[in-house]
Amino acid sequence: MASEDLELVNDMEFGITSKFVPNLCEAKTLRVVEINNSSVRIELESKQKGVFPLSHFQYLIRHGALVLSKDEGEETA
Repeated sequence: MASEDLELVNDMEFGITSKFVPNLCEAKTLRVVEINNSSVRIELESKQKGVFPLSHFQYLIRHGALVLSKDEGEETA
C-alpha cells in the first residue's frame, strides 16, 4: 500500500469494493465531481451524490475501499 495520497482530479472514476461501507445502493463505481481543499463531492453510478472530507476519501483509497478504474490509471500513467 502506498503511503502517498493520490492526486485527485474532477471526473476520476473509482471502482467500489466491499470495503466501502457507505455503499447503500450497491453501486459498482463512483465519479469525483468536485474537489476542494477540504472535501470531495462524488456521484455514484445510480446518480446519488455525497461529500467526503478529503482526508477520509484518501483513506478509502489507501485501504482498498475505492480502486482507481483501469481506464483512469491508463490515462494518468
